[in-house]
Amino acid sequence: MSIKSWLRKHAPYGDETYIRVQWQGPTSYTQVTAGSPPSGGDSITAAQLGVNMISHIYAMASYTGNFEVVPIRISDKAWTLQWRALRSATIPASGPGSESQTTGTEAASGTNLSAEYQKLTINTVTG
Repeated sequence: MSIKSWLRKHAPYGDETYIRVQWQGPTSYTQVTAGSPPSGGDSITAAQLGVNMISHIYAMASYTGNFEVVPIRISDKAWTLQWRALRSATIPASGPGSESQTTGTEAASGTNLSAEYQKLTINTVTG
């Protein structure tokens, strides 16, 4: 996980801010395990963004079209991103972290997603 770039835009009301980030996938993905709270996935925190709270995350397909991200709320300050395959393929095509993916299922544990980028719009509270 890493933030490659971002744009912070203040909403016209209260302390809410919308942040657009280009989010890079992890080098070794861990599947989400159900629980209270769930564990695994690709974590994103309010502290990483320099805000007090994350109220919502909007995601789209990755730039390659191989994956989508399903944001899962853990708390006001922490979310996890579940990467789901949009096509069946071996991703990456070869090398370390190369895993077979099946359309509609969560990315396999150990998959290297560092070549995958997501554009996230994150609704936050700064004050």
